[in-house]
Amino acid sequence: MITKMIVPQIERFANKYAYAKMSVNVFESVINSMIQKCRTSTGNQFVFVVNERLWFQIQRTLRDYLKDWRTNGTFFFSGEAGKDISVGATFDTYVYGGNQISFKVDKSFTLEYPNRGFGICLDLTGDKGKGQPAMMAFTIRGMEFIKNTIAGVGGLNGRTSGEVSSRVTGSYMVMYGSAGVGVFNPYRSHIIEENI
Repeated sequence: MITKMIVPQIERFANKYAYAKMSVNVFESVINSMIQKCRTSTGNQFVFVVNERLWFQIQRTLRDYLKDWRTNGTFFFSGEAGKDISVGATFDTYVYGGNQISFKVDKSFTLEYPNRGFGICLDLTGDKGKGQPAMMAFTIRGMEFIKNTIAGVGGLNGRTSGEVSSRVTGSYMVMYGSAGVGVFNPYRSHIIEENI
């Protein structure tokens, strides 16, 4: 799970922000914090991985933000001639000061933090000098892919006498792999959590 592999690496180094009510000011505070750790002040693209509760708070916040600016763009309603009208929008990106923050909802965060909003903002820009990505998956040598079989009555082919591992007439195969994730720039991240 992403929460068990990535969050502990990031928690030690990330800036943290506890919010009581989601607002555009929270996004802007996160972006301001993130650009302090970047080489340039503009042109940065950040990914904000959030749980479902925070995802829907972001949707309401950005909807209200556009309402306050009195926009009535076609992104709020659309329809073909003679058909029903669709109303609403999904907001997945926010741009501020020449920097972009994209929102991605992750089910593993929802399972780990079901009762409060939680998200991690990451700078996924790799190290261009070394050609190293911001995060990388690793496998454990010799454990990349392991295949085992459990023989039931009738053996693996269903017609063989001999030793069995199960009383069930049938066999099954177990496949297993082991991997981990390394975060190479954990300090270029920001955690926000709802203060309940």
